[in-house]
Amino acid sequence: HHFSRGLGRNCFAQRLGSAMNVAHLRAISLPVVPRLAAVLGSRAAAPSRPAFDAPARPSAAPARPSAVEAVPKAPAGPSTGASGATEPLYLADSFCFEADGCLLTGVELISPAEEVGGEKKLAVVLSRTIFHPQGGGQPSDTGSLTADGLPKLSVSFVSMRKEDGAVIHTCLATEAVAEQWRAAIGTAQVSCRVDEAPRRLHARLHSAGHLLDAAVKAVDLKWVPGKGYHFPDGPYVEYVLTEESRRIDPKKAGDKDAILKDLQTNVDQLVASGVAVSTRYEAGVRRVEMAGEECPCGGTHVKEVTQIGRIEVKKLQNKQGSIRVSYTLAAAA
Repeated sequence: HHFSRGLGRNCFAQRLGSAMNVAHLRAISLPVVPRLAAVLGSRAAAPSRPAFDAPARPSAAPARPSAVEAVPKAPAGPSTGASGATEPLYLADSFCFEADGCLLTGVELISPAEEVGGEKKLAVVLSRTIFHPQGGGQPSDTGSLTADGLPKLSVSFVSMRKEDGAVIHTCLATEAVAEQWRAAIGTAQVSCRVDEAPRRLHARLHSAGHLLDAAVKAVDLKWVPGKGYHFPDGPYVEYVLTEESRRIDPKKAGDKDAILKDLQTNVDQLVASGVAVSTRYEAGVRRVEMAGEECPCGGTHVKEVTQIGRIEVKKLQNKQGSIRVSYTLAAAA
């Protein structure tokens, strides 16, 4: 749901006649990576690095079409002198907030260099990272980067460079600090620290958006998941209407309220069920499943749905050919 649902939701693949191809997934910033069992397993024995287990592969769930997540467009990633995809450790464990042994592979002042309180924006690339880049309807992680003998860097924004899959960590630094980091390219082993509270909130918001799909299906509305927006400032999912879809009659008193009530009842039941959230890989694409609903996704998620906490279905809005379902979360899971 990386546009975070990483790609997003059940879109129009069936109507288009085929599943989205890898080129398209890259175009919307969904990581298309080797199976993590192979990628991460080869690193499990490395000292000073946390062990990342590949997500378990559940039995194949019925394939669902893909969809698109709404997200504020991030600027194109800057050149850092490094090329090649960053290993996305954040896909293996949404609740891993620290990782060591990430090789520094690129450093560059963002051009044109932007002054912020005497500091400039610095783009840092690592061989691997636990920082989730903004995309798929999900906000960027924030946190810090440290390495022996180098000044600490605060990460304010993270994006993915579409050309090669490099994850860009945007930091603020003086030119002197930037030179120190640049001199350490290829040798510095960097420690990543992600701000825990925002990451947990983003995972809850993203999973809540997915769970709405299951509630919509349970109510038999026959709405087709379209784009999703899983930011704290007003999350929503938009559903596309087809000839078979249940429509809201504005002239019928209480029609919208009745649908809201049915959705809320089913969402409450789904959260209380405590079902697990699982991931699997198909043709190199990560897929996330919960409550019987599955779709391609490069976002972070809870481990089981009670961790989402209370979801309140706030309102339904008729859009041109679609319906927007807005929701909020309780303060704590």
